[in-house]
Amino acid sequence: MNITKLIRTSGAALLAVSTATVALAQSPETSIPADQAISPEASFELETMVVTPTKFPLPQTEVGSAITIIPGSKLEASQIRSFEDALKFAPGVTFATSGQKGSNSSVFLRGVNSNQTQFLVDGVRINDSNILSQPFTGAAAAHGLSSIEVLRGPQSALYGGEAIGGVISLSTERGSGTPVSQIEAMTGSFGTFGTQFSSSGELGTTAYSLSLGYDETANDRPNNDFENFYYAGRIDQPLSEATTFGFTFRGAEREFGSPGSVFDQDPDNLDRDSFLLLTSYLDHQFNDQLSTRLVAGFLDQQVDFEFPPTGSSTIDNEKIILDWRNTLEWGGGHTSLLGVGFEDTAVSNTGFGGVDDSEQLFSLYFQQQLQLTKALSVTGGVRWEDYDSFGDTVNYRGAGAYHLEETGTTFRASVGTGFRAPSFFELYATSPFFVGNPELDPEESLGWDVGVEQQIAELGTIAVTWFDNQLDDLISTSFAGPVSSVENLEEASTSGLEVAWAGSLLNQINYQLAYTYLEATNDASGDRLVRRPTHTLGFDLNTQLCDRFTVGMGGYWLNDRLDIDATTFETITGDDYFIARFYTNLAVNEDLDVFFRVENAFDEDYEEISGFPGRGLGVFGGAKLRF
Repeated sequence: MNITKLIRTSGAALLAVSTATVALAQSPETSIPADQAISPEASFELETMVVTPTKFPLPQTEVGSAITIIPGSKLEASQIRSFEDALKFAPGVTFATSGQKGSNSSVFLRGVNSNQTQFLVDGVRINDSNILSQPFTGAAAAHGLSSIEVLRGPQSALYGGEAIGGVISLSTERGSGTPVSQIEAMTGSFGTFGTQFSSSGELGTTAYSLSLGYDETANDRPNNDFENFYYAGRIDQPLSEATTFGFTFRGAEREFGSPGSVFDQDPDNLDRDSFLLLTSYLDHQFNDQLSTRLVAGFLDQQVDFEFPPTGSSTIDNEKIILDWRNTLEWGGGHTSLLGVGFEDTAVSNTGFGGVDDSEQLFSLYFQQQLQLTKALSVTGGVRWEDYDSFGDTVNYRGAGAYHLEETGTTFRASVGTGFRAPSFFELYATSPFFVGNPELDPEESLGWDVGVEQQIAELGTIAVTWFDNQLDDLISTSFAGPVSSVENLEEASTSGLEVAWAGSLLNQINYQLAYTYLEATNDASGDRLVRRPTHTLGFDLNTQLCDRFTVGMGGYWLNDRLDIDATTFETITGDDYFIARFYTNLAVNEDLDVFFRVENAFDEDYEEISGFPGRGLGVFGGAKLRF
């Protein structure tokens, strides 16, 4: 990249100046600024407003769906740099990454396939059956976010296709208050260097936020360098007392040396991808009861694969998204939502199968939220969606929450359906070895969950959820004809237990834990689904020492899973592993922090996917300057 040297030189200079400043640190009275301190009250609010389950703000105690909220401030305090690492704070989420930093990463939500989970960024879905999420999830930086919401269970009644496992929603930070800027530089193991700039606040009536950064690392395999330039921003502007306009952008330019498995060791294969998402919204409040919101988005994604000397291939995706929702609050806590959706997707793939096609879809959805009593809230919804490629589908969902304010107890239950549309490749691809099947039906699911959440005074909140998901008409390869094709052949089921616990101990040690017990089975064969661990545990805890010094640790444990051997392609027992991390942050004064962290602290030797080793122990440090 032509700006690499400038970014790297500027960041290195900042790091040197900041380190020198540490040696001249101010007096012991210096403390962490109030807006940077980690407190139980700030990190783990008992009454939290959520948006993703209903598309309008609702207290979490009135939501019948299982959801985890990961604040951007939590990621900053725990020095979480990647989107993948951020999701380890949510139960029900597991990963399979084909290599080290920058590799494609598949996300399994409640054990379903990675193409059966929907990703939203600022209210716009970035993936569908044709536009996959793996390049985004594997390389995305967790920057400029106000929160991540992980909504579990089939959600097609509100969000349409690919929402079988649930919905993962990212929201760009909204600026507020006096403008504050920050610049950061970091270096460490594996030839790692990174720098980032952010600024947010209000200028008159305009709220803004901006962040951009650059990372590079060599990882610890030949031809495994990764470079990532990323940016995000948001503007919110009131047009009148009743009307607000907003605009966001988020994108990246990335380059990744792709050596393949340890048995391939490709010396010069290279992946390049670019990602740009533009969104805008217009809110208008007609009166105290009726409001409307129009969301528009444009997604452009290009992925280039270079594999000398045999050639290259390119995937080029574009999507236009419109969502118009109208909300009526008609007294007594009852809210109606009526919406219309439209998408226009164009996909070109010069690789295997030679896909070059486009599609439009149109949708109508309705949702009703009823506050039947002070304690009991129920929600129901239905969505009709029509595709050019295979026709229409109807999905529904119902959920209920019963909250006992006196004891801090919330009971939840939900049931709903989900689907995944056939991809262009599955429908229309042609090659000497494979042909698509235009008669495919969408993959479908029926899922339910029940759970209870309990507030335990200053110890925080613990939530336990049991879930079950039945999947039908799964698309799989058929070898019945002269060339391979695909048919709706398979059935599968996933079920398990999710535990989330967040709070503080003695108002000093803040902690967050996410555990998942998962059973995932191919019902046609009776075999376990591969790369779905039975047990997964992610945790983080930290505390402040001497008012201005934060220490913390975290870990990710995975146990009992199957994998596919990289050489024989037979089913094998995959690695069990525990990855630990430690981090510290010193507030030198109100404007300067220095930080240090150790990743894979016990130098665990592991492979998330057979033949693709993870990184060993890494040590990283840097500084942040606010102005």
